[in-house]
This record gives sequence, C-alpha cells and structure tokens, in this order.
Amino acid sequence: MKRCHIIAGAVLAGALWSCNGSKNGSDTIHTMEIERYFDEPAFDNITHKIKIKEKFTPEFTDSTMYNAPRLCAVADGKAYMVEFSYMHPESYLSTFSWPDGKLLETFTRYGAGPEEYQYSYETYFTPADGLWTVHDSNIGRYNIMQYDNAGRLVRKTVNDTIYVMAPTPAGGWIAFNPSYSMEGEYHKIAEKIIREYDSDWKLLAETQLHDKRMMMRGGGFMDIIMNCMGNNYVNDRDTIWRYDCDAHRLSPAIAMHIGKYGYDWSTVNTREERNRVEETHLTPLYPVFNSRYAFLSYYKPGEEINRYDIYDLRDGSLVYRMERPKNEDVMQRMGLPLEIDGMTVTGWPMAYQDSEDFYVMIPAENIAEATGDDEVNPIILKISIDD
Repeated sequence: MKRCHIIAGAVLAGALWSCNGSKNGSDTIHTMEIERYFDEPAFDNITHKIKIKEKFTPEFTDSTMYNAPRLCAVADGKAYMVEFSYMHPESYLSTFSWPDGKLLETFTRYGAGPEEYQYSYETYFTPADGLWTVHDSNIGRYNIMQYDNAGRLVRKTVNDTIYVMAPTPAGGWIAFNPSYSMEGEYHKIAEKIIREYDSDWKLLAETQLHDKRMMMRGGGFMDIIMNCMGNNYVNDRDTIWRYDCDAHRLSPAIAMHIGKYGYDWSTVNTREERNRVEETHLTPLYPVFNSRYAFLSYYKPGEEINRYDIYDLRDGSLVYRMERPKNEDVMQRMGLPLEIDGMTVTGWPMAYQDSEDFYVMIPAENIAEATGDDEVNPIILKISIDD
C-alpha cells in the first residue's frame, strides 16, 4: 500500500475537533491549572496509562486512494474517512466497517464541474441523515456540497460567508465568517460573526462577537467550532466556549490556566517577536478534549523539549505526562506518543465521540519511519486513559 503523508493543515483541522466535559450545558468553567504541575518531574513509567481498546487498519483497494486520511465519524459499526485534499485528485470519501477496516463504499467527486469539489479540507459525515458535506472554499469557490454515501449530489449551496463550520445536534449548522485583516505577519480577525443555519442552509440567526479572544494568535487558529454532548462549542486555543443557539451567546466552558507562563498572543505581530516570547512563555499547541480529558502538547519554555500532558476535567489534575526532545515535525511535536506493536509512534487525537475515549490516528509515514517499510497503511486506535 501507498505510504501516506499528513500535511500540517490536515493535522491542524483534525486536532481541533474536540468536546466539552459538561453534559448539561452548564456555564461552570473547568480549569486545568498547568502552572500547578509545570515544575513537577516527568513520570518515569507512564505507558501503562494508555490502554488500547480497539485497533483499526483501513483496507485500501487502490494504492492511490489516500495521501492524507482523516477520520470523520464512527457510528453504527462503521468508520467514515476522507482524503484531506489540497487540490489533488486522490480525494476520496469512504466508509469502512469498524473495527475490522473492510472497505464498504467509496467515491470521489474531485473536479471543477457543477457537482464536483476541488477542496475537501473541511468535510463532515453526519450519521443522522447519512450525508457527506464538503465545504469547497478554495480560489474563489464557496460551495457547500452534500452527497449521499454513493456519491450522488443531494444539495449544493453557494455561501461566501462561511470559513469554518460544524453540524449542530438539531441537524442544522453553525459557522464563522471568513473576515480577516493583516497586521504584521499574521492574519487577525477583523469582524467575527456566528451564523446558524437549518439543515437546508436557511439562515436562522446571526451573532456579532466583539471579544478579542476571537482573534487569531501568532500562528494559530482560534475559531474552530464543534458540537458534543448536545451543545456547540468554540475553541480559542486556551478556552472552550459554549455557544447557546437559543440565547445566541458564548459562555466559558473549559479553560487552561497557565499563570506566569502565559502571554497575550493576540499582541504578537512578527515572527521575531513570537520567537522571543517562546523563550520564556508557554506555547500551547492546539489542545483537544473529550467528555472527560484534555490533551495538550507544548514547548517547555527555554528548553529544547516538547511536553505531552493529559488532564482530568473533573478536577483539573494531571494524569499523564511525557517529555521528548523538541521536534519541528508537526505530528511529533503536537501528537500523542504511543507504544504499539513494539514501536514508539506518534498519534493524532481526532474525531471525538461523546465518551471518555480518544480516537488516535497513526499516520503511515510515522509507521514507515519506525519500521523502515514504506508499504504500510495508517492505523487508528481507540484508547482510554487508565488513571
């Protein structure tokens, strides 16, 4: 099989699909006090903390099928995966049996035609209606394409007011606008609007946001939307906000408190300034959440070390930590180090369900580096934390 590669944009988007720990929509904020555990020595033996519950290796019948795969959903004994395309024809949307990985259906509608897409960076499968949704927003194209599992076009909507989006529990959609301004070397949000749509893409409501936390920090997205436990959430990198579709407002749900190691990254305008700040301040690398735990990787200030922490959202306690030499490879510096089949590999937490388990993808490239074998497939693990 083809050696699969993960690109930074694909990793980023998959990583930021996350969940909140509150099942009842409470405004109570859960705080992870990183500074409290910052100088605590790394654990010597932590591999027992990770329990592998299921192992999924997708079956590929075509060696060109996937270049950068991402798991979209797991439901009813099936896994739904997409090729995270940056304008190349190997842009497949596929259904596999879970966890044995047998290919059930696959299609690609890559192209420039009226029923085709060129950009599958943002793709969803919603089990409730059995539809694939592709947000094709590239080079002036702002199409929302919806297909059934056989690849037949069900609906097409032209919408240039959406930058990121996510399905809501009620069957509609919630989205941010793509309005940015340039300051120095970084994009920053000029005006941020949350828009709500029904399942037919009829606009239901608009909410103007004014909080500066909805801007982009130096080099990182802060406007990722997701839903979990029957609620909608917005990730601004160190706080998860719950969005109330009835009241049209945000309230904090989960926060990372980093004390003296923190910094207002919205003030950073140049790479030189960013590099200087990183020497003495914490650089969180896109935290992800499930219903109980938060996973966070970051640079340890002033040292050539990456840290990988897992916190329990019930009390903010640190339940897992690993340190490794600093690595600029996006998967190794932001992913979760794992031991599997005698290999030390790095997995990317992604595609969260409403549970305490994580789904982690081990890219084929990472496996190939560990084994020396280029003809390998990616692996997806369902893991739990043994605390």
